[in-house]
Amino acid sequence: MRQMTTMFALMLGLLLAASNVMADRAPPREEPKPEAKPAEETPLPWTVEEIRKKWDDGITFEFALTNDGKPDGGMRLEAETITEKSFLGTTVSISNEREERVEKAKEKTWEVYLGELTQRIKGAAITDEEITVPAGKYKCKRYAVPAAASSVSYWFSADLPGIFIKAENRMVKDGKEISQIWELAEVGVPLVQFPWSYKQVQESWKDGASLKYDDENGEQKGTVAFKVESTDNNGLTASMTFGDKAMPAKHQKWAKFYREFTCPRAIATISEETIETPAGKFECQVIKWERKKTVNTVYIAKIEPGLMVKAVRKDFNGKEERTNTVTLTEFKKGK
Repeated sequence: MRQMTTMFALMLGLLLAASNVMADRAPPREEPKPEAKPAEETPLPWTVEEIRKKWDDGITFEFALTNDGKPDGGMRLEAETITEKSFLGTTVSISNEREERVEKAKEKTWEVYLGELTQRIKGAAITDEEITVPAGKYKCKRYAVPAAASSVSYWFSADLPGIFIKAENRMVKDGKEISQIWELAEVGVPLVQFPWSYKQVQESWKDGASLKYDDENGEQKGTVAFKVESTDNNGLTASMTFGDKAMPAKHQKWAKFYREFTCPRAIATISEETIETPAGKFECQVIKWERKKTVNTVYIAKIEPGLMVKAVRKDFNGKEERTNTVTLTEFKKGK
């Protein structure tokens, strides 16, 4: 994946070592639309108070990158520890093969963050546009920035304070237009990270995998089978069987699939434990969190990519406690 542009680094407000991959190209300057107004006459569509309110419990923004019309990985911004003065930001570079490189978290004050943002849009012409990105449809204000070396535009929405929905850099080289486009792909919260990457799971399960679990819910007992048919950069295709009821195979993105087994970092307690199951002994990362009257504990294999070993859910209703336990009984790779 090409290096992240300086434009994107500044927009995220993180002090990353980045170079503008298009700095040596000579693009034409985009002419603003007639109805556009100078940026200094129109404020950003949100205030710092609105940003803090939206980001309060932590937030993540994942962006897809397209270089010259071709997918080229992306980037994820994770914002945590939101205060009146600052936030803690982490960026994760994502390759086309879903390999992730996590940068060290850095504290950023709102004054500096918004100051950098304001500098990037200085003198821009503003128009109203509705755009569609992988994350959905947004009503935006488009800021077309006058620049001698590139034609740069940012799209901001009042519905998502503090971040752009789309960023675009266009230029012409040898009579051919070249573009770099960042588009919002997903919005979420910072989650507990597993001890392996999605890329490692993809490689481990590339020839298929079969997982079987015992499912105990009070006095009720059953089984759950999970069969992986194939994997790719984006996710996996798998089928599930609950007792005798088989569900058809479907494709799920990695993040969506594993979101069921993790939780927001802000409410998690993380530990390590070695447990024995009918499928063997496993060193596990233990993720525990509580929501209202429910306590969840999930055991994730540290060595075996992708493997959930055990999950316990306890529901409290007055004096009554119900426990649902799912335990791995069989695991094998291959068809």
